[in-house]
Amino acid sequence: MKYLLYILLFSISLISEPNNTFNQIQKEYNEAVSQALYSLKIDKYLVLADKGNSLAQYDLGVIYEEGHYPVNINLKKAVKYYQAAAKDNHIPALVKIAYFYQKGIILNKNTKKAIELYSKAAKANNAQAQYKLASMYAREEGLIKDIDIILSLYTESANQGYLSSIIALGLYYELGIDVKKDYGKALYWFSKVKDIPTIPQRILNICDKKSELCKQ
Repeated sequence: MKYLLYILLFSISLISEPNNTFNQIQKEYNEAVSQALYSLKIDKYLVLADKGNSLAQYDLGVIYEEGHYPVNINLKKAVKYYQAAAKDNHIPALVKIAYFYQKGIILNKNTKKAIELYSKAAKANNAQAQYKLASMYAREEGLIKDIDIILSLYTESANQGYLSSIIALGLYYELGIDVKKDYGKALYWFSKVKDIPTIPQRILNICDKKSELCKQ
């Protein structure tokens, strides 16, 4: 069976018609406040970053990566600041740089380096890094192909509430991806994210096959 390549997360925005005008006003207000705050803080971030403050360096990376006012998206600058923060072992920055290496964005694609950085962040108990590392191993992008290690990483991440890892575990056990099917474990993980639109149907499918698991 092919390994699980991508896990899709879906979200639903339920906005009632009478609240549309208010919601738009609130949205515009929030954007204005956000822009005002960033315009006031950007210079302070730059000063702190130049002094080697890894927190400011990481925040600047996010600002340039996402294009927060008053700056436009600039991935080269984002990588520059993420790398500076990563040198100080800023864990989220390590995850960001690992991703750029993994995808070959701005930095030359380097799977080995991506795994090295994800591993470092994963050992620091970063849930996103644990998920990313497990997914790379599952897709055979890494040097390790060990289902026990993959499931262990997903589990460590899922136990911190990381949605993608929770769904991954549910799918692994439901579909029997490189592991024996275990509807009980699948149900356990899916029940934690049953508000996600596609999950209730998966739970129903399991209950149809193993009704004894759902008699509560």
